Amino acid sequence: MLEGYRGVYPDTLQWSAFGSASPLWTLAIEWHIYMFAGSLFFMCRNLRTIPLLAPVALFFGQTPVHFLFGAFQSDGVGRGLFTLWLAGAAIYVVARLPYRLPRAALLAFVSAAAFVAITPAGKEYSFVGYPLLAAVVFGIVAATQSSHRLTSQRVQRTIGFFADYSFSLYLVHHTIMSAIWLLLPDRGVSVFILAVVISNVVAIGLAFIGENKHKFIARLLTESFAFRRNKAAHTVS
Repeated sequence: MLEGYRGVYPDTLQWSAFGSASPLWTLAIEWHIYMFAGSLFFMCRNLRTIPLLAPVALFFGQTPVHFLFGAFQSDGVGRGLFTLWLAGAAIYVVARLPYRLPRAALLAFVSAAAFVAITPAGKEYSFVGYPLLAAVVFGIVAATQSSHRLTSQRVQRTIGFFADYSFSLYLVHHTIMSAIWLLLPDRGVSVFILAVVISNVVAIGLAFIGENKHKFIARLLTESFAFRRNKAAHTVS
């Protein structure tokens, strides 16, 4: 996770991406962002955690601060990724307000068309286009969350099934496709279908032992934290 590090120790802590993980360079940056944002959140929730979490925020905050306006490489790739992440976080807050945006789908469509029209290939990381990207996501969220048209339990279970391993698929698909292309260099429709099928099967298996357990792990952590807090309160009383 030090592949995306940008901070005061670039010569010792900044590593280069390698192998089939190279296309996932944003994942390391996201790790730093979530560690930084998470430490700030819990420090605000409980001031007693500041001595423990302040060093975490100081270390992991270096990379997000760089990506407020900085880039991943000299040609501008990755510029302002933390700013874009903050815009996404703001969308979550705004979308939860009781006000419902009329014609949200139209907003998403127009913003997407405008982004494509003004953004040349290779120049996607631009602060000019970021407001349009935020508007696209906000329009989609507002349009889909304002109504519940899919009421079928079967359809909802199907969507949930695919969603439950989507992140695992994101993590493993390029590695699997690279291996398949090495073994089967004659790429075509059949090889593409094979890569898609194997990637999904592997992702489902990994999600079963990993990604799908996040609620179980969260429940264990929550119950453990609540037990310790109640025990401490009982001891004091």
